Amino acid sequence: MIVDARTVIAVFLFGVSALVALAACGAALRAIFARAGRARAGRARDGGIRGGRARGRSAWDAHGPLLGLLLAVLAALQLVGVPLFYLVLQGYVPGLADRGVMCAYGVTRIQPELVRMTQVLGPLALYAAALWLAFASAAGEREAQGGAARPLHLALALCAGALGLAQSAAALAYFVAPKGVTEVTCCGAVTGAAAAALRLDPGTRDSNFGAPWVFWSAQLLLALALGLRGRAGTVWGVRGVRLGKFSDLALAALACGMAWISYAFWRDQLAPAVLGLPYHRCVYELLTETRGLGFAALCQAMALALATWPLLLRWAGDAGEAGARAARGSLVLALSGALIVAVHCL
Repeated sequence: MIVDARTVIAVFLFGVSALVALAACGAALRAIFARAGRARAGRARDGGIRGGRARGRSAWDAHGPLLGLLLAVLAALQLVGVPLFYLVLQGYVPGLADRGVMCAYGVTRIQPELVRMTQVLGPLALYAAALWLAFASAAGEREAQGGAARPLHLALALCAGALGLAQSAAALAYFVAPKGVTEVTCCGAVTGAAAAALRLDPGTRDSNFGAPWVFWSAQLLLALALGLRGRAGTVWGVRGVRLGKFSDLALAALACGMAWISYAFWRDQLAPAVLGLPYHRCVYELLTETRGLGFAALCQAMALALATWPLLLRWAGDAGEAGARAARGSLVLALSGALIVAVHCL
């Protein structure tokens, strides 16, 4: 285990995150069982579904605020913990330089399974917790009109807590695992040696998806789609044409495609230009060495995540103003990240 200031802070934060996630799982399970029990009792007593729905609302009233508090704290911890994990990886580079580590990517090749779990589960936990908060807001509006909380919301809360618990456990296991027992080969050494041996031009590895015109065209298309969705509310309206749920499906598909295009652009175009190393296409070092681009990456990732919310909210029966708010928030984040990237491209 490597002990430094960043590691101590990260261990504390992920330890608290594990406790909060565990409490969220317990609260979600308790709410699920309470809702099911009261619904059964209501149907048996009242002889119909109406009483079950009323007791479903009572279960939501009893456990909804606690779940909301726990998942809001979990989302905040994950929002801080995801970038902090990469800063911890960067801090390990000097201590592991004798093992062949040259940047944060080299550190990820030590205990790669734990690193991969932390990288994947953290954003998923943040996504699920934030989406639950959006569902809860829409559910509160629906309950004010006499509706009942949906079981899907409680299942999503349980999923968010389980993801946060697994991610925190993987991060803590990685921090305490031995680091200096294996030799690793960093991406810079591999890429540089291959380029020198094959005499590659720096641009020959660029994929078509990473071309600047593709990236900026996709950014413009996404901004226009988000602007339309944010103004329309429940349905996109363009000269009286109602697009309905297919518009949200198209927006989610565009966001997924934009994720791959952004990664290819950052790897093939932005990293060599900003780092000044034509053969060094390392997104890890780009984000850890250039803090402004790290913030831009966070903004763009959150924007793409929010762009998928209107479809999920519609599928869950909450496609009202919540979907439009998600689109407007995604637009602000996407434009902020694109502006920072444009400044670094100049």
